[in-house]
Amino acid sequence: MRPGTIGQSMTSLVKYVGTEYDTGIGQRFFVSHESTAAHKPNWNWNEKGHALFMCGDFRPIAERAELLLAELAWFSQTGPELRIVHRFQIPGTNCQAGEEIWAISISHRGQEKVLPLSLALRQVVNYLAETRHIPQSATQIAAGMRRSAFYVKHGMNSGIPSKRRISRSAVKEYVKRIRKAFGLSFCEIGLDLDPKRVLVSKTTMGNEIHYQLRARIEWIHLGSDGVRVDQTGDR
Repeated sequence: MRPGTIGQSMTSLVKYVGTEYDTGIGQRFFVSHESTAAHKPNWNWNEKGHALFMCGDFRPIAERAELLLAELAWFSQTGPELRIVHRFQIPGTNCQAGEEIWAISISHRGQEKVLPLSLALRQVVNYLAETRHIPQSATQIAAGMRRSAFYVKHGMNSGIPSKRRISRSAVKEYVKRIRKAFGLSFCEIGLDLDPKRVLVSKTTMGNEIHYQLRARIEWIHLGSDGVRVDQTGDR
């Protein structure tokens, strides 16, 4: 049945109205619905061709469901919002070697949860965030981190270096642990999202697995005294 067939067979006197919702994640969704003067059951086809039953008190439920589906589609495309905090930044510099990746948190609907990540896991997430536009194999990730001054000199500004040597075999294990940390934190803040859709695995033609982080990133920098220096958005 074509969209619109049901609506054409129903009572007229239909007025189209709509409601705009703010999801709290920086996006607004517009949900349309119909109302009839006689309060008779009627149908509204959404943009995907799904029929929603709009009758009496069921309309708010249907609108809420459509909003949640729109929000889920948004997360599937862009991923959640991660905040990565670097500290021990030297005044006058911008995200240089010697800083420490202090904490990584996830933000959702006004809630913020620090991810339970060890130092090595924080470094891998930070690297994947920096290079998230290009999927990489475990070998490429390990090589990139080994050659980056940021990870070789990690934490040196504090006077106590805190670098970790990341190997190819370690990357594969770290991916599992990072996904587990995502899953635990998602549950705590009520975010219904599969961690494998955030830290994505992609198979190449040669059956090599590449990893890619799908998230919106905000970097925050603190000085040696813990005072916020600057903020770097999604880069």
